[in-house]
Amino acid sequence: MLKQKHYDLVITDIMMPNMDGYAFVQAARKSGFKGPIIGVTAATLGNEFNKLKELGASDVVSKPINIDAINSAYDQAVRNVS
Repeated sequence: MLKQKHYDLVITDIMMPNMDGYAFVQAARKSGFKGPIIGVTAATLGNEFNKLKELGASDVVSKPINIDAINSAYDQAVRNVS
């Protein structure tokens, strides 16, 4: 879908069936998607945040999420691209 249509922002959960968020972020970046990708996770212990960032996520937000956290992550990602 990322190759067929333009998206300004992608928000992905980390724990998904079939393709987890780690694989999704990797595949999105490999396909050439350069926009912000925000990962969402309830797993706040361990290295989920760092692992996602290393794979190409723009930011990671903890669950439960709120619009302020998403806006902040998006603003930061846009500043880093500009």
